[in-house]
Amino acid sequence: MIYSIYVTVGATIPFDGIVDTIFNEAEDNFFKQLKKLNTTEKSTVNLVVQCGDTYERLYKQHIEPRCPNKVTNKFVNNLITILDTNEYKNATLKLSEQLELNVIFFKLSTNINKLLSELSPDFVITHAGTGSLLDALNIEKVKIITVVNTSLMNNHQLEIAEKFEQYGVVTCCRDLAEFEKMVKNDEDSIFDKSKDNGRGKNMIRGYKKEFEYDILLF
Repeated sequence: MIYSIYVTVGATIPFDGIVDTIFNEAEDNFFKQLKKLNTTEKSTVNLVVQCGDTYERLYKQHIEPRCPNKVTNKFVNNLITILDTNEYKNATLKLSEQLELNVIFFKLSTNINKLLSELSPDFVITHAGTGSLLDALNIEKVKIITVVNTSLMNNHQLEIAEKFEQYGVVTCCRDLAEFEKMVKNDEDSIFDKSKDNGRGKNMIRGYKKEFEYDILLF
């Protein structure tokens, strides 16, 4: 099985805390969550992470110590070509006999929509910027987790993220602590699409006129 995950921290004020939360103590948390994706056959996870200016530092901090090998598979090389940038790092991590993780960290790309079309993510983890949320909503059959950056002026991301959650199209983490709790949850998988991580609301996809007026004209 092949799974794809897209993570974006934003371009204007990159939200490094999302990447740190994913990879800090990942063997006991995020990687364990990945292993829950499939337990019956060998699987590959393609994890593409838009990191902004700090992509090299984050890669050196979180990926290099885990003894990576360079990625050579055709699909990942195609994604790198689509990114059309020299500002990226990539590696393969073998998490178990059953699971291989291909990782790409990159700064920025002008081809995000093409990248997402090729990657076709099963899951998106994004900061709560409106542009990134709308990009994610264009992907079919994707589960979206958005994390509010509470350090921004007037905490302006919170209101829009909660609006998106009200329509059942995202799971909203109102701060990094809430996201960290989700990643460390041993009972419920962050990647379980059957429920909204225990919030009691099924994810609702598709166009709604009320959503257009309430969110797009917000």
